[in-house]
Amino acid sequence: MHMQEVGRPREFVEEEIIANGIEFFRLHGYKQGTMSTLLQYLGLSRQSLYNTFGSKHEFFIKCLTEYRQRTFKVMFSTLLEPHADARDLFKVLKDLSKKLAKEPERNCLIIKSTMELGLNDEAVAGQVHLHSQMLREALINVLMNEKGNGAMNGIGITQVVDMGVSIIYGLHVMARGGADEKALMNSIKAYFNFLNLDYTDEM
Repeated sequence: MHMQEVGRPREFVEEEIIANGIEFFRLHGYKQGTMSTLLQYLGLSRQSLYNTFGSKHEFFIKCLTEYRQRTFKVMFSTLLEPHADARDLFKVLKDLSKKLAKEPERNCLIIKSTMELGLNDEAVAGQVHLHSQMLREALINVLMNEKGNGAMNGIGITQVVDMGVSIIYGLHVMARGGADEKALMNSIKAYFNFLNLDYTDEM
């Protein structure tokens, strides 16, 4: 519960407000989350929000930016390490599937924003593009290392990187639609089967 006295003086921590804003937009989205419900959730007056963050849209983009950076660091940054390989990727996707199956109602803000606002919102489209590029860089690092280890003969990197990004986004959509952990893991397994890599002993 984040509801506090509306109109309190500026004695708040901006990072905390952004964190609460992220949770609000994950629950309600941008359009359905009205300004009045947002202010009540944050415990801010309209003037406090404007003075600190700008408009509702500007605040939303700050929340989306923070969410993109934070979730990548927590979930995927290990895949950028010099010796990260496909086994590391498998572990990351396995952990992601467990988390999504446990809390399917906690929407990915990147995907929710894409589906709600699409590419019509230039600022949102920019954040979505950055997120996709960060995922691609992580997958390229992993898969190039795997090729260097002699695996994935005859498989093009671009093809499997695009497929990997689709799998990651698809897991979120599947979980939101009610898929359980087994179904999510089956999708991950199919991806690794395509790569001619088998980690079923770790499932």
